[in-house]
Amino acid sequence: MDMAIGVKSNNGNVATLLVEFKLNANLNSTKDMISSISEGDYKDKIKNTKILLFGSGIPVCSNNIFIFNSECKEVAKKIISQKLANASALVFTIAEFKTKYFDFPDNN
Repeated sequence: MDMAIGVKSNNGNVATLLVEFKLNANLNSTKDMISSISEGDYKDKIKNTKILLFGSGIPVCSNNIFIFNSECKEVAKKIISQKLANASALVFTIAEFKTKYFDFPDNN
């Protein structure tokens, strides 16, 4: 995975969120690019990253984030959900990812 960030839930639990960026994908290449990667490749990439983080003492989130540009998001979401049927994978655009994890309400 390309990035690991610490997140804290509303109830105070902390965890590491794994993020994979696929921003160079375009609609013409997305199906071929994603389809050419086997289910094992996706799961191995996630598993190997979790092994590297194991010693941190912070749990890893069950959701794995894949970020695509808006042109490819829906196609990527469909293919990744088929490839990772038993794993939790969320597909976002950069704007959606930012809104979900970095835009905080004002506490005024």
